[in-house]
Amino acid sequence: MNSGGAASCLITSAGVHTTGMGHRLESSFTCIGTAAYLGAEFVATPLVRDHAHGLKFDNFNRFFNFGHSYRLLAPPMVAVPRTPTPILGTPCGSSRSWLRKYASNRSLCEADGTTVRTGDHCWDMFWCELVPTRPACWYAALPAVQAAYYSTPKPPLSPSLPAAAQPLPSAARARAVGAAGRAPSGLGARRVVNVAIHQRTVQRRLLPNSWYLEMIRAIRARHAQYVAGGGGGGGGGRLLLHITFHTDQPGARNVSGARGLTHSLMADGFRPFSSGEAGRGGGGAADAAAAGGGAALRSGVAPGASRVGGGGGGGEELIVRFAKQGFADTLSVFHSLVESDLLVPSHSTFSISAALLGNATTLLTTCDSRKPLPHWHAVPCKGAIDLSALPWPPQRNRAALAASRAAARGGQRTERAQWRGCGTS
Repeated sequence: MNSGGAASCLITSAGVHTTGMGHRLESSFTCIGTAAYLGAEFVATPLVRDHAHGLKFDNFNRFFNFGHSYRLLAPPMVAVPRTPTPILGTPCGSSRSWLRKYASNRSLCEADGTTVRTGDHCWDMFWCELVPTRPACWYAALPAVQAAYYSTPKPPLSPSLPAAAQPLPSAARARAVGAAGRAPSGLGARRVVNVAIHQRTVQRRLLPNSWYLEMIRAIRARHAQYVAGGGGGGGGGRLLLHITFHTDQPGARNVSGARGLTHSLMADGFRPFSSGEAGRGGGGAADAAAAGGGAALRSGVAPGASRVGGGGGGGEELIVRFAKQGFADTLSVFHSLVESDLLVPSHSTFSISAALLGNATTLLTTCDSRKPLPHWHAVPCKGAIDLSALPWPPQRNRAALAASRAAARGGQRTERAQWRGCGTS
C-alpha cells in the first residue's frame, strides 16, 4: 500500500448517489490509472450511502475492498474539488479538465499530504491520453487493483457452468494473486473457453439483436476454424466453447432482446436444454426468458449427450442469463464477466469495468468513444464481424503479468514504485 507523502498529489473519485455500480467502478479505475500516469497517489473514497440500481454501499465496499491496496479518504485528509471535471463519456478533445491542466502545471495540486483533489471520475485523462500513449501505466497499476478485488470472497460462477470452467476457490485465488501479483491467467487444465457477452438495454446504448447474433456466429466460426485446424485435441479431450449472454432486464421487459435472440439462435440450430439438463424448470428457452428466469440453449450436442465439461460428448453451450434487481446477483454477473476468457462488453460502464479489472481478451466496438487497450480488439458495430485472425484460444492479458513480474524482480512493493517512470512526471 502506498504510504503517500508530502511530494505526492492526492486524487480520488467520489461521485453522487444517483450513479450505479458500473459508474462508480469505472470512475475509480480511471482515477487509479490516471494517478499512475501523473505520478500521483490514488486515495479511495468509500461509499457512505446506497446508490442507484440497488447498489448497497456496504456490500460494494466489502466486495471491492479498495482499502486493501489504497489509503482511504479520512481525517486529517480534506477533499477539495478539482474543477472542471467533464461529464463522463465526453468525447476526447472536447474538454479541458483540471487533470489535463495539472499535467502541464504541477503547482495546481497542493501535494501537502492532506489535501485530496476529488471529482466524479478521471475518464478524459485515462481514455484520451493514458490508453493511447502510455497503457503500461494501467498494466503497472492493475496488480494492486486485482489484489484488492480478490482479497475478499467471490461468488461462484453461474451454476450452469461446468465444474471444469469454475475459477479457483476464493482462498486459493487470493494466495495466487499474492504470489504472482495478479489473477492467474490462461486456460490451464480447463478444456473450456468461457465467453461472456453483456447487453445493456438502455435505448441509447442498445446494440441491435442482429449485432449480437452476428457476434455469436463470428465467435463460433473462429472456434470451428481452430478445431478444424487440429486445435483442441489431445489427452484433455476436445476444447469446448461455452458462451454466456448477460442482459440487464428480465425477458418479459426485453422482448426485442433476449427472447428475440433465443428464437434467432434456435433458427441457427440451437436447442433448449431439457429440464434435467438445465438443472432448473422445464419449458422452452424463449418461454423461460419471458418469465425472467435463466434460459439455456445448446448447439452441436446430440440428444442425450453429456453436458459440456462433463467428460463426454463435445459441443457448445449458450446460456441466456438475467441480472435480477438484487445486488447479490449483480455481483455474481460482474464476477462472471471478470472471469471470462473472451469478453464482449456493451456500451456500459458495468461491463467496461469488468474488462478493465479482468484479464480477458476484450472485443470493443468501434462506435464506443473509449480507446482499446493493447490486449483488446476493435470490432465493427455494423455489418459483418470477422474474428478469423483473433488468437485462439483467447489470450489472457499478459502485459499486466509482465509488469507485475518486473516489479517483483525489482523488489518494488508499493504502487508508486511500480508506477515510477510510466507517466509524464
